[in-house]
Amino acid sequence: MFESRLYSLEGIAVCDASVTSARDSEHRGITFAAPTVDLTKLRTWKESIITKLAGGITQLAKMRNVEVVKGRAYFEGSQTLRIETDKGSSS
Repeated sequence: MFESRLYSLEGIAVCDASVTSARDSEHRGITFAAPTVDLTKLRTWKESIITKLAGGITQLAKMRNVEVVKGRAYFEGSQTLRIETDKGSSS
């Protein structure tokens, strides 16, 4: 039976479906070592994906003449958003 679980390693989701599937092959004479996770490489890969996605969103915003504001945003109500930037706060 194919079994899949989702784990979180310090905020990084890892699926063990492949590991379970590999273990099911032991009766066929195929064995695998226990998997290892290089968190530094995994985080680097994750950050590269986030950077590419953010760059794509920024490009779409520029094409549509949308002002991009970088900062931390807070919902102050159902219709109001407050943004804190290095230059101060605006609503």
